[in-house]
Amino acid sequence: MKYNPFICLLLLFAMVSCKEDDSCGNQEVFDPTSVGFAYENLTHELYQIQTSTELDGFFQEHPVVKDQFFGFANLQSEEDFFNEILNFTQSPVVKDLYGLSSYAAFESTLDQNRSLREFLTFLWINKNPDKTDQDIFELISKSQVTQQTSVREIAQYLAQNQQERSYYEVIFDFISEEQALKENFEILKNPGVDTIYYEILQVFDVDALAFEIGRAFANVQKNFPDFAPPKVKFVYSAFGKDMYLTDSTLVIGLDYYLGEGATYRPNIYDYLLTRMRPEYIIPQVVQYVSLAYNPSSTLGDTMLDEMIYHGKALAFTQTILPCTADSIIMGYSQQDFANASVSEAVIWSHFLENELVYEENPNLITKYVDERPNVPEIDPRCPGRIGRYIGWQMVKNYLKNEKADLKELLIESNSQHVLRRSKYNPRLP
Repeated sequence: MKYNPFICLLLLFAMVSCKEDDSCGNQEVFDPTSVGFAYENLTHELYQIQTSTELDGFFQEHPVVKDQFFGFANLQSEEDFFNEILNFTQSPVVKDLYGLSSYAAFESTLDQNRSLREFLTFLWINKNPDKTDQDIFELISKSQVTQQTSVREIAQYLAQNQQERSYYEVIFDFISEEQALKENFEILKNPGVDTIYYEILQVFDVDALAFEIGRAFANVQKNFPDFAPPKVKFVYSAFGKDMYLTDSTLVIGLDYYLGEGATYRPNIYDYLLTRMRPEYIIPQVVQYVSLAYNPSSTLGDTMLDEMIYHGKALAFTQTILPCTADSIIMGYSQQDFANASVSEAVIWSHFLENELVYEENPNLITKYVDERPNVPEIDPRCPGRIGRYIGWQMVKNYLKNEKADLKELLIESNSQHVLRRSKYNPRLP
């Protein structure tokens, strides 16, 4: 990949400037109620919760927040938990182990079955560092769990043997709703999470952010009159989730988007942290919204299908957010966007020379389309998701050459047709 510093400078200037077109410079005065837009800032309500009972009440009122941002959707049911125990304790190897009469025989058996040793001891001893294998032997040597032959019997037995239940909760990594509520309350009361709350107050003007989301929804509704804006809820959850959208509700975890100056950052890869900043929120929201209008019947068939699909989503976002820099829409840093833009012809040549355009191998498609820090197959400086970027450029050319609008683009399901009609052929700078 060869770079022209002068071109890079121009690109960087363009990316930090607002696009000079009528749709950007002359936006109408926006009234949120005109599109049925509504939002709730739940950050203050979360901060003011003083008891686990209050938190439970909050969760009852906001079930999507509970499930998606505080982990309840991922909880295993008690019935599944009991069924796992039943299947485990009815296996012949485990029955024999539970029937051993001496600790020496127990240790000898575990030495011969390392995976069983790890399962029975590793998590439990890590959680109880003052305990040893001897304590586990004493627990299971007295157990009658292997005599229980149904899920109902397992449930009844463990209700009467809480110490044994606690042991199985650890080794099967089971958390009940009551435990999850307690753990989440403790997290919210942690001083570190207090810091997150106060930094949200410093970084975000939530009313202004909501206003701009409402403006974006109004632009969607202009293009798609059937669009019904979801109610927006702003929360924090110590990095439970960044964003979640249903037909009726959009929840945004503001703690994810505090930016480089935050005391705490989400535990994700550095190349993903690039777009965990306030300015990337609305483009991400709009791309989520685009899913309802971007048919994906051919998604996954070929590299080109994937490229065009994602290119359509980016074109959708650009249409709805005409004042937003292309780098922000793409989710790139300015440098990554400059690298992709200056080397577009080189990147496209790589796709052609390696016969990748109609590639059907999912693993190979993933390398060029999905999340990665870079695409070393092209160049170490080539940013990840480069297939999406190229798909976007194809789609832009298609819209221009065909004089098509966004709706016409989205209903065009033939990716080869889009490529041909786009006359996409980037030139070396």
